[in-house]
Amino acid sequence: MASACIIAISLFCREKVIKVFSIALQLLNLLIGSSRLEKEGSAELLKNRIVERNIVLKLLQKSEEGNTRITNKIHESLLDLSFNPQVGEAMTSAFILQRIQAHNRAGSQKKGTTTSTAVDGGQPIETEAGLGSYKGLLA
Repeated sequence: MASACIIAISLFCREKVIKVFSIALQLLNLLIGSSRLEKEGSAELLKNRIVERNIVLKLLQKSEEGNTRITNKIHESLLDLSFNPQVGEAMTSAFILQRIQAHNRAGSQKKGTTTSTAVDGGQPIETEAGLGSYKGLLA
């Protein structure tokens, strides 16, 4: 069930229709706060799927688009994710650090960038994405 939910969230993370995107965020919040995942030991599966589908990166990119209300909801979800003891803050922090480094490189190079940051197991996360407003990232 967690895998199917993460796939749905991944597909709708870049959705332009705010109601559809909000439902994807609610689904993510439901997964993060679910005590059933902790009891069944599915938290590691959830963590792996989130990294595999680049959910945090997609949410950070969406938050950079500038809609303050959605940005706040995204940041609340990421904060909940980082406070989940099963998933841990290292994964979320690594993605945020990756975006800050990408912004710094883009500022000096004046173009898109490819970054690589290790998460928990030392596995690098390779992404290539355009950068939005730096204010949305840190709001």
